[in-house]
Amino acid sequence: MKKYLYILIFLVPSVLIGQLSIHTYVEVQEQNADEFEKREKLYWSKVAEKNIEEGVLVAWGLLKQVGVFGGAANYVHVNVYADFETLQNHHDIWVPEKAGFKKEDISLQGLRKVISSSVWMEHARVDGSAKFTRHNYRTPKSISTWTEDNKNIWKNWMQERVNSDELPVVNWGVHTLVYPYGQYSGFTAFTRDGFNSLADAYSSMQYWTFFRESENIMKDLPKEATNKVDNPIDFGLTVIYEVIDWRQ
Repeated sequence: MKKYLYILIFLVPSVLIGQLSIHTYVEVQEQNADEFEKREKLYWSKVAEKNIEEGVLVAWGLLKQVGVFGGAANYVHVNVYADFETLQNHHDIWVPEKAGFKKEDISLQGLRKVISSSVWMEHARVDGSAKFTRHNYRTPKSISTWTEDNKNIWKNWMQERVNSDELPVVNWGVHTLVYPYGQYSGFTAFTRDGFNSLADAYSSMQYWTFFRESENIMKDLPKEATNKVDNPIDFGLTVIYEVIDWRQ
């Protein structure tokens, strides 16, 4: 993994580099869910806080998929790093003793099965605390154009929506895939929208119809964005996650 990350440091232009996150998708059987969440919230979150204090981690979180579909993974560990230098050492920072625990007492072995992991880069965000987050995965024809449109057109518009009560969104972000990459790597980008309730997250699925039917919303869009309102079929997959825990 380190070898590939060293290569990626030189492949990604510095102007594009933002915060990086490793998403680890895991399967947790129903009978293990309570103990798994308990150990994450009571123990591993404290280790994460120590890492954040030490400056080797920006944020840490545990997300739980809403509903059952697709693959086996039903939880996602999210670890956010400031840059490639800190990310490349991610295996070395998870030391339970720094938070006063013994590894054997808080181990997740037998409680989860790691399915896959991926590295993502954040390009823009609107901050806010959320209880549920919706990830809209896609493969844009042009990553650079899609990213610039989100940074230069949609970020300010979403900031205004977060600050108002026109939409139930409480945060927003734009991410592109760093690793793995290639023809068979799956989706290459996603946007995320945060909500205070599952009801808001579900109702948000009607955004696209709402955008087109609401004159009040549409008139506030920048002129260059009026022909760029995403159609639902442009998303390859939309998944809602419950935020089980988040530290930063």
